[in-house]
Amino acid sequence: MAEYALYAKSLGMSITDAEGNFNPMEPISREDMFLIAYEAMDLSGMLSEAMTTEFIVFSDGDDVKREAIGSVQTLAKLRIINGNRDGSLNPKGFSSRGEAAQFLYNFLQYAKQ
Repeated sequence: MAEYALYAKSLGMSITDAEGNFNPMEPISREDMFLIAYEAMDLSGMLSEAMTTEFIVFSDGDDVKREAIGSVQTLAKLRIINGNRDGSLNPKGFSSRGEAAQFLYNFLQYAKQ
């Protein structure tokens, strides 16, 4: 795993924690998963230049860390993430397997376009 982490880091991806450690066996927060997916999409040229200025509101949007706000907003605008039924995103929480499967499905559907 270390070689993959080093490669991603060399591309400028945010795959380490605040102290710069990879910690491959630690859970990943939803906001960090969204940030990494966004960075991968950006590096691969998958993001549209013509993004709207619309701001997607989540009831707990103030909990999203500053460096992930743009990623969360872009993924929401692209309908890759939708938040929970109650209007929250739960950015600091961890994804269930079902949520991760939905996220990957939405990501792959967008990638097909």
